[in-house]
Formats: sequence, structure tokens, C-alpha cells
Amino acid sequence: MPRAKVIVTASPGKVERVEALGADLVIDYKAQDFAEEVQRFTDKRGVQLILDHIGVAYLASNMKSLAVYGKLVIIGVTSGIKSELNLALMMVKRQQIIGSVLRPRPVPEKAAIVAELTKNVLPLLAKRRIVPLIHKVYPLEEAAQAHRDMEAVTHFGKIVLSVSIALRSCDGSHWVMSTLAFHRQLDLRPAHCSSDRRVTANPCSPTACRA
Repeated sequence: MPRAKVIVTASPGKVERVEALGADLVIDYKAQDFAEEVQRFTDKRGVQLILDHIGVAYLASNMKSLAVYGKLVIIGVTSGIKSELNLALMMVKRQQIIGSVLRPRPVPEKAAIVAELTKNVLPLLAKRRIVPLIHKVYPLEEAAQAHRDMEAVTHFGKIVLSVSIALRSCDGSHWVMSTLAFHRQLDLRPAHCSSDRRVTANPCSPTACRA
């Protein structure tokens, strides 16, 4: 599959850092009309796919940026949930709007997504071909400061809370303290653990069960 061209919108203080990550075009959304910039960059063809987590505020510009047969995937609505849409133009250009969210999906569907992630993405993380962009890791006790940093919009990358939890082995003989920067709900329960125990994926002790 040919490499896709990647266009990213960013705030003024982050444009150069996003460019350094390899984006083909970075648009300062506060100083530029990103729909116009997309049309210019693509010779007025538009883009085939947009991933958006803003919602209402960008809907009109997103639709202007889409090519014929283009797809807009909405994964968040931080700017609101109600807007107007030119259905006639969407029909003429045969465009699609797709909504996607993980939380309300049934457990079997979530399990299938986890299986695909484990098969196709985790090996790339292990080989460092994909590297998460982490701004800073805070202990849970400093969650208020983490929120202040996020609200200041000066961070670049994810702000992570680390959580220390106590895990007991299956036979109850000992406890293990583990600090988890990411919560995971993967079922790594070994065969000798009882089925009524909830399991936390623990990188330090994969055979441990939560009491």
C-alpha cells in the first residue's frame, strides 16, 4: 500500500514539533483556514480520510476538505454535538460520515478489537517502530497538577497518571506492588486462577490475580 500523505492541524507553539515528527503538512489552525490549506496542498482534490475529535466547530471545514468519496471519522465531540450539514453536497460528492467510540460497545466486540491490536500494533510498539509521545508521567497524588498542565495547553504529547496497586498471587501467599502507567483490561488469567477473580494485566507478575 502506498504511503499516505499526512496533514495535521496544530496550535502555533506546536507546529514545528509536529513537522519534526514527519507530517507532510502542518496547519496552524488559529492563523490559517485549514480547509483552504488542504485544498491548496491537494490541488483542490481534497483528502480521502479525516480523523476528528472536535465535532461541531470543525464539521463544515472538514466536509469542505474531503475529496469525492472521502470519509470523515468522528471520534470526539469536544466542541458540541449539534450542527447543520449540507446534505446535497455530501450526496453529490458521495462522502461518508462515520461515528466511532469504544466505551459502549459490547464486550465481544471490544475483545475482537483488543485481539487485533495485540496482533497488529503491539509488535510495532515492542520493536519501537511506533513510539508513544509522552509529555510527562505524574503519580496519582499529583492529578490536580496534571489537570492544570493540561488546561494550560502547553503540553506536547500525552499526560499520564501512574497508579500503584497491590496484587495477590493466586494461592494468596504473597502480595506484589505494581506501578501501572496505563490501565489495561486484558484477560491474562492463567489456567490455575479461579474464574471468579478479576484480572489486571501486570507486567511485573503476569500470573497474579486481583483478590
